[in-house]
Amino acid sequence: MFESTILDVSTIKVLDKYIQSKEQYFLITDDFNILCGDKIYNIYFVISNKIPVDKKIVKTNVTMTEFKKIYNSHFNSSERISDYKNTLSETDRTKVPKCSMPVFDFLEMFFEHFEKHNEEIHSEDDIIFFDNPISINAQSSNNRTGYGNEYYYDTLIYEGTKYGETSEFPIVGYQICKAGEVHNNSIRWTTQDGYIHIQSM
Repeated sequence: MFESTILDVSTIKVLDKYIQSKEQYFLITDDFNILCGDKIYNIYFVISNKIPVDKKIVKTNVTMTEFKKIYNSHFNSSERISDYKNTLSETDRTKVPKCSMPVFDFLEMFFEHFEKHNEEIHSEDDIIFFDNPISINAQSSNNRTGYGNEYYYDTLIYEGTKYGETSEFPIVGYQICKAGEVHNNSIRWTTQDGYIHIQSM
């Protein structure tokens, strides 16, 4: 499995390295923190270049640039994403999610899936697969070469790469790691070495 961050790096170079690695899976090592009940989990999304023949890719308008913005929040919950309208008032609209509509739609699909599958027995290395992979649109170097069409008189004989063209990189699922829990208005984080760090909410 290829592993890399996508934050503060060139994702074009990261995707190039993933393609060159010939690995089937790409584990995004940046953690997406979510709150479920009183527990906090780190979610690690997994991209794959091979899709089972009985699966269909869910096409979206999510771009890598917009997808990366999901990591800006400290932690997220399905209520903050799906039920945000119930927290709004006429004079306070600050609970509206700060993400594009395609990313909002992706997060709704993710939380719906997570709520159905988070109690399944699994290890941190298991991939919890989506029913169908969800594509994000991103560029590798392959999308930045071969610009321009070739014609023989008026007949198109080669259609070149279009400026801004992207490829689909399907997110097939995610890995789950318990990160902490909420207790008496405090967050109890579990560090990698087994210690507990307490933080006020």
